[in-house]
Amino acid sequence: MRKCRAESLGNCSDSLSREHTVTAGLFPADVVNVQGLSWCKIEPKSVGLASVTRKILCGTHNNALSPVDSAAIAAFDVFRECVRLTNARELVKETIWRVVHLPIDGSGLERWFLKTLINLTTGGIQKLGPKSLVPGEPSADLVEIAFGLRQFAPNAGLYSSAEKGEGVTSEDRVSIIPFFDANSEYVLGGTFYFRGWRFMLHLSEEGFTGNVRFAHSNGNPVSSYSRPLRHLRQMRFTISPLKKRVSHVVDFKWK
Repeated sequence: MRKCRAESLGNCSDSLSREHTVTAGLFPADVVNVQGLSWCKIEPKSVGLASVTRKILCGTHNNALSPVDSAAIAAFDVFRECVRLTNARELVKETIWRVVHLPIDGSGLERWFLKTLINLTTGGIQKLGPKSLVPGEPSADLVEIAFGLRQFAPNAGLYSSAEKGEGVTSEDRVSIIPFFDANSEYVLGGTFYFRGWRFMLHLSEEGFTGNVRFAHSNGNPVSSYSRPLRHLRQMRFTISPLKKRVSHVVDFKWK
C-alpha cells in the first residue's frame, strides 16, 4: 500500500481511499474544467468529478476530514447567496433594507485551504512546508493543523487581499496557485480564488510582512500592491446606486 499522507497521526486503516483533489460537493455539475495539474497545465480539460481523485489518504483519515469539506461547501454557498442578494436588490428602487448577516466558519475554511493545497502538491518535487524533511510530503505539524489538532503559528495561516475597485467574477470555480520559497525548495503557501474571492495561505511563521503583488485568476497581475489581511473578520456588500448603504455582510468566525 502506498503511504497515507496523514500516517504521522497513527491509526491508519488498511487501504487507501479516493480523495477528491478539490471537494466535489462545491460544484453542482458532474463535469468540471480542470487546469494547472501535470496533465493539463496549458489548456483546461473537461473531466468527470469522479476522476479528479488521488489515493493519498487511508479511509479513516479521509473520513475524518469530512467536517472540513462541509465548511468549504457552506462557505461556497454563502458566496452564491451574496451574488443572489446583490442581483435581487439591484433591481429594487432605493430603499433601506434589512442587512443580512451570513456566517462563514473561518477556521474550518482555513483548514480546507490547507488540506486542498496538500492534496495538490503531495508527491511533487518540493517539500510541503518549511518544516518538511521529505520532498512531496507535508510536515507533521501541517498534517496536525489540517486535522484540527493544532493551530497555525500567529502569523501563518489564511489571509485575504482585495484592491479598491477590483472586479470580482463570482462563479462556481476554484483556482489554486502554489508559491514557493526563494530557492523553490519547499511549498510556502498558495493563492486561492474561491468562487472569485482571493485568499492566500501562508505556511511559514513569518507570514506576509508587507505589500505583495498577486496574480488575478486569469493570470494578469494586479495594478498595484495589496497588503494581505490575516483572519478577515467581515466582508461588507453595498448595492448600486446606494453605494454607502450596506446590503449584506459575511461574518467570518474564528476559533
